[in-house]
Amino acid sequence: DERAKLDSERINWYDSLKNFYRDREELLQEQIHQDQRNKKISDHARRIALRQLEAKLRQEYRLRLEHMATAWDQHEQQVQTENHHDLSVLFKSMNDSLVRTVRSAR
Repeated sequence: DERAKLDSERINWYDSLKNFYRDREELLQEQIHQDQRNKKISDHARRIALRQLEAKLRQEYRLRLEHMATAWDQHEQQVQTENHHDLSVLFKSMNDSLVRTVRSAR
């Protein structure tokens, strides 16, 4: 009877230990699954953030290029205006000189 009681206690202890490790293994598997899920979510969020950053940087770059093109166009227009003015002054000077020469020749 004492031996049967000890055997029963050992069996109960063994079953308890087996259940404890099975529960620990299930918790570990659940934690691993949750970690993998969290990693997938964070990887997906990171990819979304990178795409948004890339789109933002492209937009900023495009705007800077447009600004540079506008500034260059304005610069070219200013140079062209200055050149027209310089040519106008030159032709007026040449015309005045010719008029004086013609008048002095009379």
